[in-house]
Amino acid sequence: VGTGSLGSVAGTLSAGILTATAQAITDTPLAVNGSVGQTADLILANDGSNDVFAVAQNGDVDLDRTGDTAGPSVQLSHWSSKTAKRSTVDFRKSGSNTKGGNTTLSDSTQMGDIFWWGNDGNGFHESARIYGLSAGTANNNTPGKIRFATTPSGAYTAADRMEIDESGLVSVYDDLAITSPTVPASASATGVAGTVSWDADYIYICTATDTWKRVAISTW
Repeated sequence: VGTGSLGSVAGTLSAGILTATAQAITDTPLAVNGSVGQTADLILANDGSNDVFAVAQNGDVDLDRTGDTAGPSVQLSHWSSKTAKRSTVDFRKSGSNTKGGNTTLSDSTQMGDIFWWGNDGNGFHESARIYGLSAGTANNNTPGKIRFATTPSGAYTAADRMEIDESGLVSVYDDLAITSPTVPASASATGVAGTVSWDADYIYICTATDTWKRVAISTW
């Protein structure tokens, strides 16, 4: 059974279940198995010394963990014999400023981001990012594209490196390196159409199943 501080919210805590009335949370956070010494308005769970899960009134959710223990982590599990039933993470974006409103997105509107941040001894800085964008103007459907970004040495924000657009076209914004290529032993070696390989003398392209062509390369 958990303990709780209800602060300015009317409610009861019984058998580990917190029931609160729909009153505004003011200056005092609501804590269940956690401390109230945080700026968040709802604090759930405590690892013994640090609050590890907090929800602010603006909807921000904060997961924290200190020390050498693993985590924090989020696990989505689903058990079902149905192949279409699965766990999901949805990023949704409407052009409306009203909750529940439906407004068409303009081209290249960012719809959701996944960030990675690293600490340089002074604070956290963006290291990498994957984000989805709308493609064109939505019209009874919402075509999209996805971009991958990394932060170069000496910079503080991630730069776009690759994009997959609504047609499936993959664009690489910087150099493309094919490392550890599997070089075909012959023109009829096992291969999948579209595969590219290389060695010191040739560039090889698989033009059809188990069909390779090559072009000679030389220095200049």
